[in-house]
Amino acid sequence: MSQDFHIKTGTSRDIEKIQKSYVESQKWCNFVLHKPKWLSDDVTISEQSLRLEQEDSNSSYRIMLTGNGRSLSIKQFLFDFAPPAYDHPALWRNPQKTTENEFPIPQAFPIAQHILWIGHDHRRFVAATIGFHRVRIEATVREGTFSTQELVQIFESLVPVDVQQAQVIKNTPFATLAYQSRYEQTASPVPLSYWSHKRTPTESYWAKMATQNALAHLPISPPVLEDFGYTFDSFFLVGREENPSEIDFVYEQKEKDGAYLRFLFTPADSSSPIQYPPQKYTQECQTKRITVAGKDVYLAWLNEYGGFEAVFSYQGGYALLMTQPKTWTNEVWFRDLLEDIIKNEATA
Repeated sequence: MSQDFHIKTGTSRDIEKIQKSYVESQKWCNFVLHKPKWLSDDVTISEQSLRLEQEDSNSSYRIMLTGNGRSLSIKQFLFDFAPPAYDHPALWRNPQKTTENEFPIPQAFPIAQHILWIGHDHRRFVAATIGFHRVRIEATVREGTFSTQELVQIFESLVPVDVQQAQVIKNTPFATLAYQSRYEQTASPVPLSYWSHKRTPTESYWAKMATQNALAHLPISPPVLEDFGYTFDSFFLVGREENPSEIDFVYEQKEKDGAYLRFLFTPADSSSPIQYPPQKYTQECQTKRITVAGKDVYLAWLNEYGGFEAVFSYQGGYALLMTQPKTWTNEVWFRDLLEDIIKNEATA
């Protein structure tokens, strides 16, 4: 556990003192705060606002770019209340308002090894999102238009505002950063997956560090994925600590800017089990059943980068494996990962 990470908390009155300073704002954020080094000539940063972490709200930072009759909102925060669904949760299609044919599928744009997603949010605004360096960044076009090229250039130019603090945050266990570590929370019912699996919002949601003592009380052992570059970092418990309905294991690529993998497990007697065989959720994706090491596995994904997801039986229960899309997370790579997990299930 890092002894250097500290997040400030306060009241809304504190915002006036720090809302114009990127560097000062980083002290109030449990994520790596970024700023753009490139903007179109006709827009400027007209607003900057910091939402402080309090018992009823987590920390976030927002800027507004305005000029020439157009505006773009950019929000940053730590997505710690669930796995970021599809890796582009801001572009989630509201199934009560639009059908798959009416809503454009988000498009992927590689930025270094990361994937920027551009599409529309649930209000039909043009929007973009990316996840890296332990931050989720979401941009929404509020007025006028911003071209795809402009959005890509803005995201390409993003840099940490405080390199030293960025390294501290990246070296800190995810469970320590998580809002749930400091306040008693319940599970969020937000969509999680291309497969139909949701959490019960009345159940508790606990963030835990991956210590030997904490793991000793779990009904399963987490897979070891070091051969694929993923380090087991933290986990979340849904429901009662002594008998959880779900365990969410968090893995990260420490050398690849926090590329994450989530391994969700529900016991066979869980109150909210992962469905097996699974049912497709409401978002556009491709699906198929495959056989891996003699076991039926159900795959879901959007494009060549993923985000690949798989549902399969595991250690007497059911697992949902989700990988964050990167430029190297293709289907061959994902199948190799699955095969390693399933072949080593007996020794996990």
